[in-house]
Amino acid sequence: MATLCGKICPGLMSFYRINSPLCRALHQVKCTPVAKDGYMTIMRRGMAGGKAPKFFIKPPEYAERAMLRKFVKYLAYTGVPLMGLVTFINVFIGPAQLREIPEGYEPKHWEYYQHPIQRFFARYVSKSPQQEYEKAAQFMEETYLKKEARLELMAVRKLMKERGDGYYTFVRGVPKQDFKEDN
Repeated sequence: MATLCGKICPGLMSFYRINSPLCRALHQVKCTPVAKDGYMTIMRRGMAGGKAPKFFIKPPEYAERAMLRKFVKYLAYTGVPLMGLVTFINVFIGPAQLREIPEGYEPKHWEYYQHPIQRFFARYVSKSPQQEYEKAAQFMEETYLKKEARLELMAVRKLMKERGDGYYTFVRGVPKQDFKEDN
């Protein structure tokens, strides 16, 4: 453990002359690595009785305070206008009322939601349930077609290997069979 005391860390004292003022000052300082509150306490020796002044080494708090200030600032920039907008919508527009559907009219998918903000997100942000269904059906069809093509390719390769009429016959050094000439 490196502290300011040369007896505990003799490597530190090797940089200085033994009788230098800095060396004598370092010998007068007593270090306790961790105090009760988690901070390092450095205190001078009290020579003629009485308490010695203490110096508490604490980590700097500037970065934490700056981050907290920025967080509050951005929360105020976004949160306050958003809360005002939501309050305006709730007070002046309000939830939708349930009414009878006119003859021959088919409601749009976003008209099933009661709150205006939910209707806005359903209309402009998310996809309609019909689009989601069609996307899922297209994905399932493509997956099925790929599987069928893979199975068909495996069957073709197996038949080509069995019959010897594919690119397997053109491999050098592996004759298909011994040919005997009939005379």
